[in-house]
Amino acid sequence: LGLIAAGLVPIALTGASRKTIGPLYAVTLTGAGVFSLSMLANLYAVTSPAFDPGRVPDTLPPLEFDLGYQYVHDATAEYRNFFALGAVARLSAVRLEASARLAPDEGNTLIRAGAAYRLWGAPERTPGLGDGTSLDVEGFATYHRYPTEGFTLGGGELALKGRYAMERFGPRFAGSFVEGGVGLSAQSYSYPGRVEDDNLYGQLLYTFGYGVWLGRGGPLRGEAVLFYDHRKDGL
Repeated sequence: LGLIAAGLVPIALTGASRKTIGPLYAVTLTGAGVFSLSMLANLYAVTSPAFDPGRVPDTLPPLEFDLGYQYVHDATAEYRNFFALGAVARLSAVRLEASARLAPDEGNTLIRAGAAYRLWGAPERTPGLGDGTSLDVEGFATYHRYPTEGFTLGGGELALKGRYAMERFGPRFAGSFVEGGVGLSAQSYSYPGRVEDDNLYGQLLYTFGYGVWLGRGGPLRGEAVLFYDHRKDGL
């Protein structure tokens, strides 16, 4: 609560000045993350004796594809329905990742591609060699086309993202984990006509979440995470 106040009070006093909003947001979100994750950890510890905890998967496939559907409701936009495409390639310490969101009616297109390097923890393809704790550095490029509105948004981002197995904190938390990340992105707008304002801007990237591993050594495995992702360039 102290961290939340230490960030929000200066934000209010400075009128959310662009010169200070980045670090003040980081302080506020750190407070919100500590408060939220500790609350979820308490709830998990209370309920965990009622079931067998999930386990970190021994291995993950070297190549993974996904195809799905995403619904988006935005009061300022007409598009609602998206095809969701994705692919992940896992090497020893490197993960390559790409995703696309395509709106067939409006032509709105979001593409994100990049890579992550494992700084600490078990290799990407064999997480079972560890307890799930890891630290990665991630770099991604993004491209978002808005044909109806008449502009395109593109840029890059760099972030540090980690995961901590809560069993290290205590046996009642076995099967769960916390994760978080912090980074920066630089992006620019491209649109027809004269540029009247600065079309290059940066934003703080900040995420935190509490999750559980699903599966207990059999063929069914995965994870579920309740998270907050602080960014303003997504759907």
